[in-house]
Amino acid sequence: MDNDLYQEVFAGAKDGIFVIEGRDGQVAAANPAAARMLGYATDVLVGKHVMDLFPGNERSTMVDTLDEIWNNDGTERLACRLMKSEGDELTVSLSAHVVIQQDKAYLVIFASEPTNFAAEQSRFAAMSRSRFVANLTHELRTPLNALIGMSDLLVDMNLEEEPRDAAMMVADSAKGLLGLVNDVLDFAKIEAGKMEMRHRPFQLEKTLEGLSNTFALQVSGKNLLYSLKLDEKIPETLVGDEGRLRQILVNLVGNALKFTDHGGVTLEVQQEEAADKRVKLRFSVIDTGCGIADEERSHLFEAFTQVGESDSQTFAGTGLGLTISRQLVEMMGGTLGLTSQIGHGSTFWFSLPFDTEEVVETAPSPKQVAVAVQAAQAVAGLQKSALHNEHRQLHVLIAEDNKVNQTVALGMMRKLGYTGVAADNGEHALELLLAEDFDMVFMDLQMPKLGGLATTLKIRAGEAKRHNRDIPIVAMTGNASRQDRQDCLDAGMNGYLTKPISSERILEAVNNIGSSADQSASRGAPFSMEGLIEQMNGDVELAEEILEIFCEDTEERLQRMAAAVTNYNFEAISHEAQALEGGALNVRAEILVHLARELRRAAAHQEQEHAAVLIDEMIMELAATLQST
Repeated sequence: MDNDLYQEVFAGAKDGIFVIEGRDGQVAAANPAAARMLGYATDVLVGKHVMDLFPGNERSTMVDTLDEIWNNDGTERLACRLMKSEGDELTVSLSAHVVIQQDKAYLVIFASEPTNFAAEQSRFAAMSRSRFVANLTHELRTPLNALIGMSDLLVDMNLEEEPRDAAMMVADSAKGLLGLVNDVLDFAKIEAGKMEMRHRPFQLEKTLEGLSNTFALQVSGKNLLYSLKLDEKIPETLVGDEGRLRQILVNLVGNALKFTDHGGVTLEVQQEEAADKRVKLRFSVIDTGCGIADEERSHLFEAFTQVGESDSQTFAGTGLGLTISRQLVEMMGGTLGLTSQIGHGSTFWFSLPFDTEEVVETAPSPKQVAVAVQAAQAVAGLQKSALHNEHRQLHVLIAEDNKVNQTVALGMMRKLGYTGVAADNGEHALELLLAEDFDMVFMDLQMPKLGGLATTLKIRAGEAKRHNRDIPIVAMTGNASRQDRQDCLDAGMNGYLTKPISSERILEAVNNIGSSADQSASRGAPFSMEGLIEQMNGDVELAEEILEIFCEDTEERLQRMAAAVTNYNFEAISHEAQALEGGALNVRAEILVHLARELRRAAAHQEQEHAAVLIDEMIMELAATLQST
């Protein structure tokens, strides 16, 4: 196809085509359809900055969106608004592709006006809400970091009992707010279609028994009866998302107990269908509580709506539980409903399909492998770091634009015996690194002028003295998603702290990096069967028996933790991780020991996303341990 034909296709295309030069560049070319769409002459449109294409109130979010498009080499479909020449806004559907030509990178954007305008507007609104929630949670975590950090510093001071108790109450209240933030995040993930489903084998009876234990204190405290009825025809092992199933049941059973003062609650599970290695089960949560009026049922599954809102002090909560439960059921291919009668109680039921044979999971992608190799190389580069000397007083750079958070972080550094200097933004951090020597950097991600990721890339490129290219950098951020963690690793960071931070977590970050240089990716040596046999004084049979027991026990614990993490049950995660750590120490599974300790820290600080990642890594490491035998 010659160049003339390309030009003819470009000029005759019905979709608007914009060619953007570089990540933060100008419109290098636009076809007539693009010019008509926005009401410009083509020569006027060419040369405009890419941000000029979007309304002013959308530009901050579009910066992140375009970065994501560049990082992914394009996007298939995206709803957004463009700004027309006369100032009106136009909702369009975009697709984009990155093109490299003569060592230059271009983003080619195809824009079309949607045929189903209402549906496109709705989809755009959902995406806008998702971005808003993501930004809001970051902003919430910033003051929470200050509240928890300052109150922790106060608690550690030599205070009298009354002010000490007051400081502890402030800390506890701030930590309670983290739970609300997690609820909102979960809801936003579902609404944006970003909730991940897991497909793994589990034993339903064990899951339901664990659920009974979860509510044991609440049942006894209200002097209620709780019973479980399980259909004997149900297979012992099912394949599906045990964690999401448990999350749904926790919401429904928790609500039933909350609204029941006399009698009890029954959880009944029946097999509705069975065919071709697949079953359909019906779960019913039956209570003898107050019942739900007809006029309230139509609003029951709406977000932030509660039954009996006039009595909100008695029945506190976010009102998201039933909304999340219904959406999870639908995502898993099922339906949820209820029957109720005032004064006689309610029955919430849902039907879900499950496989009865495990589906083989795919191997890690080349990108995942490359990231793992990159992490190992980054840690190996720290062998000359001052962090090897445990008793050395560290000189630390804090890159953080919030003055209160600067004060908190510097106070925690002093408490640990370190010295610290604060930078207000990335540019200031680079200036300080050029002016004096530091042993470590704690870097906030969202800063004015130059953000944390961009600053890290400049440091790794040698723009802050050559010897600082390998300086340990730990991210500090209110963002808590897996993608955020991956972005930090990709930029060359060595650690990641989710706000609110504490002096204990700073010390853990220092110790993790300082002790990791002699071990691959700071995770310890791989499991060695030979080492275990040697530990058992050459008794091969005993070593094999111990390892078999350990693997069986660990597999069960990982299943329980995978269920607990989806329900933000951090106490259960911590308990299981501690027990797993002890077993891993006995068989010298050093990597599992390290992961278990890191998981306990994540649970202690209620980092749900981080905990989920660690549990996945532990599952893969257990599989590697089995393969090594």
